[in-house]
Amino acid sequence: MKKIFTIIVAAFMAVSVNAQNLYMTNENGEESIAAGTVLTDNEFFKATTVYTALGGSSKYEYSGGESFTGWVQMRVDKDPNADAPNGTEKADCTPVIIEAKQDILLSAYVRTGNNKTVNLFDAETFTALESTNTFVEDGSNNRWTWTWQIAAGKKYIMTERGGTGRLSGFSAAISSSIEGVKAENNTNTVVYNLAGQKVSKNFKGIVIMNGKKFMQK
Repeated sequence: MKKIFTIIVAAFMAVSVNAQNLYMTNENGEESIAAGTVLTDNEFFKATTVYTALGGSSKYEYSGGESFTGWVQMRVDKDPNADAPNGTEKADCTPVIIEAKQDILLSAYVRTGNNKTVNLFDAETFTALESTNTFVEDGSNNRWTWTWQIAAGKKYIMTERGGTGRLSGFSAAISSSIEGVKAENNTNTVVYNLAGQKVSKNFKGIVIMNGKKFMQK
């Protein structure tokens, strides 16, 4: 286990970003996040709100072991298009603009109703990127982890449809060289998620096996 985990760290650099402490109190005594708030700006990507939206502080734990305590409310009435490039605004909710600085796997952690959808749209073509997702059951809601491959220099619009999802945070992973790192041969190959936790071969999402990254569907 220790040797395999060393390979995971060598193969991926990751950053997690929490929405904690970004919220404020508006004139009605409600917590809100202002339009144009930068949720994160790091070496991998930048994430910015489009509209003023409700926010708050609730601790949510997601599959893979990620945990966040702050959130901002997401939802659009209609998906992004040429006439409404950020989607149609839903009261007290906001889509999020993602500007990629490197080629990365971007994960967003959103608590929303069962069977709801989080999408990432190419800001030029308005097409939704292919994604993988996992979830943790949470009563009438689920805590979803959505993951996309995004490209350096491109801009994307992240939306949620069908509910008022709570965006808790992000993580990013970028491949790097693992030359010179060897794993012991094992006929019963162990599979890990991006957090370095052992998962079953039925796990859906990005996994590590024998020091290499795969997408299991």
